[in-house]
Amino acid sequence: MTSGAALLAKRTGLAIVDIDGTVSDSRPRQVYLDRPEPDWAAFFAASGSDEPLPEGIAFALELAATGPMMWLTGRPDLYRGITDEWLRGQGLPPKPLDMRPDGDMRPAAIFKAERIGQIAADNEIGLIVDDDDEVVATLQAAGWPVHHATWMHR
Repeated sequence: MTSGAALLAKRTGLAIVDIDGTVSDSRPRQVYLDRPEPDWAAFFAASGSDEPLPEGIAFALELAATGPMMWLTGRPDLYRGITDEWLRGQGLPPKPLDMRPDGDMRPAAIFKAERIGQIAADNEIGLIVDDDDEVVATLQAAGWPVHHATWMHR
């Protein structure tokens, strides 16, 4: 089991897992954002070429094997096909896949906090896994059970 074995053993409810930086290595695409005018379209369009993050893949597979799990990504819905294909290519369950509505440019922390609140109306949230420091801080401050995926930061 991964370093999150204790989390898996205690988890009840739905696990919500991020994609970029959690199971996929988005660092090579960062060049599209490190510009005076970030090119978000190019950043997301290149996501099909991401390498997998082995620790994140293993953790997601364990979550899927131990209870209900879904994906929540800040990728716009326009890139659903690329995302679905990438998840399948890694042997990950491609659904349920919840994506940011096209045109929603709010910060990820705001989008995800709102969306998790909506998901929680019909589901017990057991664990949320995300790599983004701001997302993690926002969700923890709201009282959600969050595992900070730091394996890409190593």
